[in-house]
Amino acid sequence: MDQTAEPLVTACGRRIDVGQLKVDGPAARIGRVTLDVGPETGGTSRIWAGLSPAEARELAQRLLDQAARTENESSSRAGRGVVEVAPAGPRSWAATARGRHLFTAGRGTGEPSPVEQLVASAATCAAERAARFLQGQGLPHDTVRVTAHFEELDDQPARITALRLVLALPPGLDPQRYPALREALTRCAVTNTLRHPPNVTVDLR
Repeated sequence: MDQTAEPLVTACGRRIDVGQLKVDGPAARIGRVTLDVGPETGGTSRIWAGLSPAEARELAQRLLDQAARTENESSSRAGRGVVEVAPAGPRSWAATARGRHLFTAGRGTGEPSPVEQLVASAATCAAERAARFLQGQGLPHDTVRVTAHFEELDDQPARITALRLVLALPPGLDPQRYPALREALTRCAVTNTLRHPPNVTVDLR
């Protein structure tokens, strides 16, 4: 049995070894991926498993999916943020967040409108989530493209009535991974806000 790397030592002291086991069978050599989970510090429990290559890949995918979900839940604490908007010219404004500036303008100025920037935020959030997912799959993630199609209603109340995001993914992504990718996209705070509108108040001072 061959070990493929140094063992992983967990916070509780368990050593996890991943290796290969090759057995000569009657017709062909049989290969297995081995997983040896040692006891915790001061403990005696031990687990050993031999997995086929397909089973090992499926286990790896499940571990990645659960790691992403756990990270998302761990960082889901409610946070407070402040964005300030001030005039930056005729019919244009500068939004400041964490010391960074974002410029926007009203209709007819040739610059992206606040509505278009809202759509851009949703598309950018989807692109970022997709890129993180692809990176976890070991696939190229710097070529993700998102096109956002939207419909806007000028009547009262003025609003976006439809939004469709089209993702252009790099080749090589197994279609069986699409459900997991869609799950990753559900963690986008912008699209979640559109699906679950926040409580909006306006104070006049």
